Amino acid sequence: MKLTFLGTGTSTGVPSIGCECETCTSADPRDKRLRVSVLIEHAGQTVLVDTSSDFRQQALRQRLKWLDAVLITHCHADHIFGLDDIRPLNFRHGPLGVYANELAWKDIRRIFQYIFEPSHYGGGLPQIVPHTVEAGAPFLIGP
Repeated sequence: MKLTFLGTGTSTGVPSIGCECETCTSADPRDKRLRVSVLIEHAGQTVLVDTSSDFRQQALRQRLKWLDAVLITHCHADHIFGLDDIRPLNFRHGPLGVYANELAWKDIRRIFQYIFEPSHYGGGLPQIVPHTVEAGAPFLIGP
């Protein structure tokens, strides 16, 4: 199993806008961190844990070309606001399985209503296949 931490920063990223602390003003590249996302590669599958607000930048930096699935841990903005950026993967590979618990799906459907109830055509929409998983229970990714 290979884990790639695409982002390990706080919900605002590091450095944080307007912050003058030692970490945020540091020249050390380890103090320049994007928001949280993790790429898991195992048994021929690639799964993204959370689509952070920085997902586009993370995917470009990683040269990501394929995902088998996305797992959403919870619906804070810094964990889901990159969901729209899966569209280029959809253009090349079709719909993508997204796994989340029932509470998360409720929020995702509200926040990203345009994905589930499109009001117009054009511009492209993320193509997702929703999968509901029970919080704390084991589950399998795939068909």
